[in-house]
Amino acid sequence: MSKPLIDRIPFSKITLVLAVAFGIGLGLCGVTAIAATGSSHNDTVIQFQFLGYCGVAILGLSALGLILTLIAYIVLSIATRISHK
Repeated sequence: MSKPLIDRIPFSKITLVLAVAFGIGLGLCGVTAIAATGSSHNDTVIQFQFLGYCGVAILGLSALGLILTLIAYIVLSIATRISHK
């Protein structure tokens, strides 16, 4: 008998990658906030604005990925328990 689907999907590795991406996005947002408040030149703020948008995008996508991974893990674990009964 083959392994159940929940055992074949590496949820821990997926979660680790998404958590690291979330941390990077959070760091980019922090760097952008510090750079924007510390400078009085509009050129510097505009240069860091792109970095801020990237940080927000990474933050949002990784948070969405973490939520979807959690939902998939819960659904697959329930389905595996039901199919074993």
